[in-house]
Amino acid sequence: MRKWKLLMLFLLPALMFIGQAGCTKESHEVVVMMASGLQSVNDYWIKQGQPENFDPMNTVRSTSETYYSFTNEVRATGTVYHCRFAARSQRVRTPGAIVITDEGVFLWIRDKDSKVIVSPEKNGIE
Repeated sequence: MRKWKLLMLFLLPALMFIGQAGCTKESHEVVVMMASGLQSVNDYWIKQGQPENFDPMNTVRSTSETYYSFTNEVRATGTVYHCRFAARSQRVRTPGAIVITDEGVFLWIRDKDSKVIVSPEKNGIE
């Protein structure tokens, strides 16, 4: 019984710390994975001859990310980007979408204020 109490005395705080550390930072890995998925979608779309009725979800299979066409123009850092495809994930805490542009640049567009972050796969989204 004493070993059990001693184990719980040290194990429980350690597990709580690990759980909090995993929940406090934005999951950069998810953003990088979505960027990779968008690159695959874009490459396949080009390989198929850039069809207008292209469905990105036929290229990338995911249960937590959604990929879709997104053909808006976005201005960031004085440059106009022509968006092509976007992705969203349930595993990202900051509501928004990652976008791949015709220029080959990834953008993060936040939902709450439409703030645009260039190269979120490198720079993060916060």
